[in-house]
Amino acid sequence: MIDGIPASVKEGDCPLFRTTNGIATAYTVSASSLIKVNLAPLEAKLVRRTWLAVLIGGLLPGVVLTQERPCPPRRHAKLPAITDSTYHTARKRLLAAGWQPVQRKSFDEATSDPDISYGNGRLFWRKGYVEVEACSGTGVAACSFLFKDAFGNRLRVQTAGQEVPRRKHYARVTGFEFVCD
Repeated sequence: MIDGIPASVKEGDCPLFRTTNGIATAYTVSASSLIKVNLAPLEAKLVRRTWLAVLIGGLLPGVVLTQERPCPPRRHAKLPAITDSTYHTARKRLLAAGWQPVQRKSFDEATSDPDISYGNGRLFWRKGYVEVEACSGTGVAACSFLFKDAFGNRLRVQTAGQEVPRRKHYARVTGFEFVCD
């Protein structure tokens, strides 16, 4: 523990707040250290509101992406166990089960498309994961990916977690759903 903050707090984690005697202390993690800032009560309120707005803004793309209605198909390709797997492992399992990536972006627009130019989006795109639909640059680092099977069904896979390969941190599958047009 550092200053009462658990050692499990990792880079990219959301800021933590602690209030003692009316003075708030904000914590966040940078690439090299735990950052601690003491804030006056008014500043603390503004910082909390700002971080709340950032978190909500980071989650909105995921909410928007799930607006398509789920549609359970009559027949579909096998669905392997992918929940809680790293996306890389889940992708291999889906491909082996007959699911094919659905490319939603052209190669020309991918580098400047705001849906995939933040968070893990660029990293996944550079790995050749053309099925990436959108990634959030804030919050839980949510991303969504789209696949299609031989029956024409579409499967959306959602992930959360920052990709930091040099530290062996990888996005994990948090869920999936069938989607209709």
